[in-house]
Formats: sequence, structure tokens, C-alpha cells
Amino acid sequence: MIEETEEHSGYINDDHLTRLFWDYDQPIDPTALRAAITQSATLAWTETTVGPVESFDGV
Repeated sequence: MIEETEEHSGYINDDHLTRLFWDYDQPIDPTALRAAITQSATLAWTETTVGPVESFDGV
């Protein structure tokens, strides 16, 4: 079995100015993310840190 390794992409705004890329194994709905760039900003700190040599893969 050959594992799929390509990325998917989709625009998250009507003007096609903001494009999102994601891995094939992530269930992303670009249309559902449009609200994230049209609503007022919100800030939420998680108090989680990643060290300088730690990978962000899988986050």
C-alpha cells in the first residue's frame, strides 16, 4: 500500500487572497474557516511552550 503524501489547499476568502495548505490526513473545511478572518480578533493563551529544538509536526 502506498501512503498518500500530497497536500491539499483551498481559499478561505471570497476574493481568493488567502489560501490554506494542509496535509491529506487532516479533516480541514476551508469554507468553515472563513469566519476566522472575518470576525473580530480574539486572544487566548494556552500557557503551552515549545522549546527551540522541538518539532511542531503533529500539533
